Amino acid sequence: EASALFTYEVEQAVNFAAALANFGWCGPRLRLHQADAARRMAEVLAWRLEVAATTAQSVPSHTESVGAGRLGDVVDAVSNRHFLLDADDPGMGKSASFLASVCASDIQSVLLVAPKTVADDTWCGKPNGEIFRCLPHAHIVRGMDATLKARESAQLTVFVLHYEELLNDKAVEKLTQRSFDCLCLDEIHFIKQRAGQEPTYRRDALEKLRACARTAMGLTGTPLVNELSEPMSLLQTLSQHAVQ
Repeated sequence: EASALFTYEVEQAVNFAAALANFGWCGPRLRLHQADAARRMAEVLAWRLEVAATTAQSVPSHTESVGAGRLGDVVDAVSNRHFLLDADDPGMGKSASFLASVCASDIQSVLLVAPKTVADDTWCGKPNGEIFRCLPHAHIVRGMDATLKARESAQLTVFVLHYEELLNDKAVEKLTQRSFDCLCLDEIHFIKQRAGQEPTYRRDALEKLRACARTAMGLTGTPLVNELSEPMSLLQTLSQHAVQ
Protein backbone atom coordinates (compact mmCIF):
# COMPACT_ATOMS: atom_id res chain seq x y z
CA GLU A 1 0.00 0.00 0.00
CA ALA A 2 2.80 2.43 0.89
CA SER A 3 4.61 1.54 -2.33
CA ALA A 4 1.49 2.18 -4.40
CA LEU A 5 0.96 5.54 -2.70
CA PHE A 6 4.57 6.55 -3.33
CA THR A 7 4.28 5.58 -6.99
CA TYR A 8 1.07 7.57 -7.31
CA GLU A 9 2.59 10.67 -5.71
CA VAL A 10 5.67 10.47 -7.95
CA GLU A 11 3.42 10.18 -10.99
CA GLN A 12 1.38 13.18 -9.86
CA ALA A 13 4.52 15.27 -9.36
CA VAL A 14 5.96 14.31 -12.74
CA ASN A 15 2.70 15.11 -14.51
CA PHE A 16 2.47 18.45 -12.72
CA ALA A 17 5.98 19.44 -13.77
CA ALA A 18 5.35 18.36 -17.37
CA ALA A 19 2.20 20.51 -17.58
CA LEU A 20 3.76 23.73 -16.24
CA ALA A 21 4.75 25.03 -19.67
CA ASN A 22 1.07 25.10 -20.60
CA PHE A 23 0.50 27.72 -17.88
CA GLY A 24 3.31 30.04 -19.00
CA TRP A 25 6.06 28.71 -16.76
CA CYS A 26 9.48 30.01 -17.80
CA GLY A 27 11.46 28.85 -14.79
CA PRO A 28 13.82 25.91 -14.45
CA ARG A 29 12.76 22.33 -14.82
CA LEU A 30 11.62 21.24 -11.38
CA ARG A 31 13.30 18.42 -9.56
CA LEU A 32 11.05 15.71 -8.19
CA HIS A 33 10.86 17.06 -4.64
CA GLN A 34 10.19 20.57 -5.99
CA ALA A 35 7.42 19.34 -8.26
CA ASP A 36 5.83 17.41 -5.40
CA ALA A 37 5.87 20.47 -3.13
CA ALA A 38 4.57 22.70 -5.93
CA ARG A 39 1.71 20.32 -6.67
CA ARG A 40 0.65 20.29 -3.04
CA MET A 41 0.77 24.08 -2.84
CA ALA A 42 -1.19 24.37 -6.09
CA GLU A 43 -3.91 22.17 -4.65
CA VAL A 44 -4.26 24.59 -1.74
CA LEU A 45 -4.29 27.64 -4.02
CA ALA A 46 -6.61 26.12 -6.61
CA TRP A 47 -9.04 25.04 -3.89
CA ARG A 48 -9.42 28.74 -3.07
CA LEU A 49 -10.87 29.26 -6.53
CA GLU A 50 -13.27 26.33 -6.20
CA VAL A 51 -14.52 26.93 -2.66
CA ALA A 52 -17.29 29.38 -3.52
CA ALA A 53 -18.82 27.13 -6.16
CA THR A 54 -18.45 23.90 -4.21
CA THR A 55 -19.74 25.39 -0.97
CA ALA A 56 -22.74 26.93 -2.69
CA GLN A 57 -23.55 23.52 -4.20
CA SER A 58 -22.99 21.58 -1.00
CA VAL A 59 -25.03 23.80 1.34
CA PRO A 60 -28.00 25.07 -0.71
CA SER A 61 -30.43 24.07 2.02
CA HIS A 62 -28.83 26.57 4.41
CA THR A 63 -28.99 29.62 2.18
CA GLU A 64 -32.43 30.65 3.35
CA SER A 65 -31.55 30.56 7.03
CA VAL A 66 -28.09 32.12 6.87
CA GLY A 67 -28.68 34.54 4.01
CA ALA A 68 -26.43 35.35 1.07
CA GLY A 69 -24.09 37.53 3.12
CA ARG A 70 -23.77 34.93 5.85
CA LEU A 71 -23.04 32.24 3.25
CA GLY A 72 -20.19 34.38 1.99
CA ASP A 73 -18.87 34.60 5.53
CA VAL A 74 -19.01 30.81 5.82
CA VAL A 75 -17.08 30.42 2.57
CA ASP A 76 -14.44 32.91 3.71
CA ALA A 77 -14.14 31.33 7.13
CA VAL A 78 -13.47 27.92 5.63
CA SER A 79 -11.16 29.07 2.86
CA ASN A 80 -9.07 31.26 5.13
CA ARG A 81 -7.91 28.17 6.96
CA HIS A 82 -6.16 26.70 3.93
CA PHE A 83 -2.42 26.81 4.38
CA LEU A 84 0.84 24.93 3.90
CA LEU A 85 4.25 25.11 5.57
CA ASP A 86 7.22 24.11 3.39
CA ALA A 87 10.17 23.58 5.74
CA ASP A 88 13.23 22.15 4.02
CA ASP A 89 16.98 22.58 3.88
CA PRO A 90 18.38 25.78 2.30
CA GLY A 91 18.92 25.66 -1.45
CA MET A 92 16.25 23.06 -2.13
CA GLY A 93 14.23 25.29 -4.46
CA LYS A 94 11.30 26.30 -2.29
CA SER A 95 10.94 29.65 -4.10
CA ALA A 96 10.61 27.98 -7.49
CA SER A 97 8.12 25.47 -6.06
CA PHE A 98 5.94 28.25 -4.73
CA LEU A 99 6.02 30.22 -7.99
CA ALA A 100 5.21 27.07 -9.95
CA SER A 101 2.15 26.54 -7.76
CA VAL A 102 1.07 30.13 -8.38
CA CYS A 103 1.56 29.65 -12.11
CA ALA A 104 -0.58 26.52 -12.22
CA SER A 105 -3.39 27.71 -9.95
CA ASP A 106 -4.47 30.80 -11.90
CA ILE A 107 -4.67 33.11 -8.88
CA GLN A 108 -4.36 36.88 -9.35
CA SER A 109 -2.85 38.40 -6.20
CA VAL A 110 -0.01 37.32 -3.94
CA LEU A 111 1.25 39.25 -0.93
CA LEU A 112 4.81 38.04 -0.35
CA VAL A 113 6.78 39.02 2.76
CA ALA A 114 10.50 38.29 3.09
CA PRO A 115 13.64 39.71 4.70
CA LYS A 116 14.78 42.87 2.90
CA THR A 117 17.75 41.47 0.98
CA VAL A 118 15.76 38.39 0.01
CA ALA A 119 12.84 40.54 -1.14
CA ASP A 120 15.04 42.86 -3.19
CA ASP A 121 17.50 40.35 -4.65
CA THR A 122 16.07 36.83 -4.61
CA TRP A 123 12.47 37.69 -5.44
CA CYS A 124 12.45 41.06 -7.25
CA GLY A 125 15.90 41.37 -8.77
CA LYS A 126 16.24 41.78 -12.53
CA PRO A 127 17.02 39.84 -14.60
CA ASN A 128 17.80 36.98 -12.22
CA GLY A 129 15.13 37.44 -9.56
CA GLU A 130 12.89 34.43 -9.11
CA ILE A 131 9.64 36.15 -10.12
CA PHE A 132 11.08 37.85 -13.19
CA ARG A 133 12.81 34.67 -14.31
CA CYS A 134 10.00 32.19 -13.69
CA LEU A 135 6.87 34.31 -14.30
CA PRO A 136 7.82 37.13 -16.68
CA HIS A 137 4.14 37.82 -17.31
CA ALA A 138 3.55 38.67 -13.63
CA HIS A 139 3.39 42.26 -12.44
CA ILE A 140 5.72 42.94 -9.50
CA VAL A 141 4.87 45.65 -6.98
CA ARG A 142 7.68 46.30 -4.51
CA GLY A 143 7.24 48.20 -1.25
CA MET A 144 4.44 49.27 1.05
CA ASP A 145 3.70 52.62 -0.59
CA ALA A 146 3.46 51.11 -4.07
CA THR A 147 1.31 48.27 -2.75
CA LEU A 148 -1.16 50.64 -1.13
CA LYS A 149 -1.39 52.72 -4.32
CA ALA A 150 -1.79 49.75 -6.68
CA ARG A 151 -5.16 49.13 -8.26
CA GLU A 152 -6.83 45.76 -8.58
CA SER A 153 -5.95 43.97 -11.78
CA ALA A 154 -6.88 40.79 -13.60
CA GLN A 155 -3.17 40.26 -14.25
CA LEU A 156 -1.20 38.15 -11.80
CA THR A 157 0.34 40.63 -9.37
CA VAL A 158 2.93 39.85 -6.71
CA PHE A 159 3.16 42.46 -3.97
CA VAL A 160 6.53 42.14 -2.25
CA LEU A 161 7.23 43.58 1.20
CA HIS A 162 9.97 43.05 3.76
CA TYR A 163 9.29 42.33 7.40
CA GLU A 164 10.38 45.72 8.71
CA GLU A 165 7.76 47.45 6.54
CA LEU A 166 5.16 45.82 8.76
CA LEU A 167 6.15 48.00 11.72
CA ASN A 168 4.10 50.88 10.30
CA ASP A 169 0.73 50.40 12.02
CA LYS A 170 -1.19 52.83 9.81
CA ALA A 171 0.13 51.27 6.61
CA VAL A 172 -0.69 47.75 7.82
CA GLU A 173 -4.20 48.88 8.77
CA LYS A 174 -4.75 50.24 5.26
CA LEU A 175 -3.38 47.07 3.75
CA THR A 176 -5.84 44.92 5.69
CA GLN A 177 -8.66 46.65 3.85
CA ARG A 178 -7.59 44.79 0.72
CA SER A 179 -7.88 41.08 -0.01
CA PHE A 180 -5.32 38.71 -1.47
CA ASP A 181 -5.52 35.23 -2.89
CA CYS A 182 -2.39 34.18 -1.03
CA LEU A 183 -0.09 35.42 1.71
CA CYS A 184 3.39 33.92 1.35
CA LEU A 185 5.82 34.30 4.25
CA ASP A 186 9.37 33.57 3.15
CA GLU A 187 11.83 32.78 5.93
CA ILE A 188 8.80 32.36 8.15
CA HIS A 189 11.02 31.33 11.07
CA PHE A 190 11.46 35.09 11.57
CA ILE A 191 8.15 35.04 13.45
CA LYS A 192 8.50 31.85 15.49
CA GLN A 193 7.58 32.24 19.12
CA ARG A 194 8.44 30.32 22.27
CA ALA A 195 5.94 29.37 24.95
CA GLY A 196 5.12 32.31 27.19
CA GLN A 197 6.75 34.83 24.87
CA GLU A 198 4.76 37.95 24.08
CA PRO A 199 3.83 38.34 20.37
CA THR A 200 6.07 40.76 18.51
CA TYR A 201 4.90 43.73 16.43
CA ARG A 202 5.90 41.78 13.35
CA ARG A 203 3.82 38.78 14.32
CA ASP A 204 0.79 40.89 15.23
CA ALA A 205 0.94 42.60 11.84
CA LEU A 206 1.16 39.29 9.99
CA GLU A 207 -1.80 37.88 11.90
CA LYS A 208 -3.83 40.86 10.69
CA LEU A 209 -2.67 40.35 7.11
CA ARG A 210 -3.41 36.65 7.30
CA ALA A 211 -7.04 37.53 7.93
CA CYS A 212 -7.31 39.26 4.55
CA ALA A 213 -5.70 36.43 2.56
CA ARG A 214 -7.66 33.39 1.48
CA THR A 215 -4.67 31.05 1.66
CA ALA A 216 -1.23 31.16 3.26
CA MET A 217 2.14 29.58 2.54
CA GLY A 218 5.16 29.52 4.82
CA LEU A 219 8.65 28.87 3.44
CA THR A 220 11.71 28.25 5.57
CA GLY A 221 15.13 26.72 5.10
CA THR A 222 15.78 26.95 8.83
CA PRO A 223 13.23 24.68 10.50
CA LEU A 224 15.39 24.52 13.63
CA VAL A 225 13.25 23.54 16.60
CA ASN A 226 14.25 24.39 20.15
CA GLU A 227 10.84 23.53 21.55
CA LEU A 228 7.53 22.33 20.13
CA SER A 229 5.89 25.71 20.62
CA GLU A 230 8.09 27.26 17.90
CA PRO A 231 6.81 25.29 14.86
CA MET A 232 3.34 25.37 16.41
CA SER A 233 3.48 29.17 16.47
CA LEU A 234 4.18 29.18 12.72
CA LEU A 235 1.27 26.86 12.02
CA GLN A 236 -1.00 28.97 14.23
CA THR A 237 -0.28 32.10 12.19
CA LEU A 238 -0.73 30.31 8.87
CA SER A 239 -3.96 28.61 9.95
CA GLN A 240 -5.41 31.59 11.81
CA HIS A 241 -5.24 29.59 15.04
CA ALA A 242 -7.52 26.86 13.74
CA VAL A 243 -8.21 24.38 16.57
CA GLN A 244 -7.27 21.35 14.51
